[in-house]
Amino acid sequence: MKLEEDYAQNTKNHEEEVQLRLKFESKLNNMHSAHRDLESKYRRVLNDLANQNKQNVILSNKLHEKTAEVTELKTCKAQYEATMSQDKEQIA
Repeated sequence: MKLEEDYAQNTKNHEEEVQLRLKFESKLNNMHSAHRDLESKYRRVLNDLANQNKQNVILSNKLHEKTAEVTELKTCKAQYEATMSQDKEQIA
């Protein structure tokens, strides 16, 4: 009787241990899956950030070029307006 009880208890303990290991492995697999997903998203975000930084540099350079062009055009406009006002004074 004692041996049968011990055997039943050992069998029960073994089954519980197997269930616990399966649960642990399931949790571990879920963690690995979540980690892979996060790592993938992280790499994609870094790639997007690098692309946006390149685009930002390009647009900033274009902005500086256009600003310089506008400044030059304003200077020319001011010169022409000064010349026009002088010519109007001479005509008058």
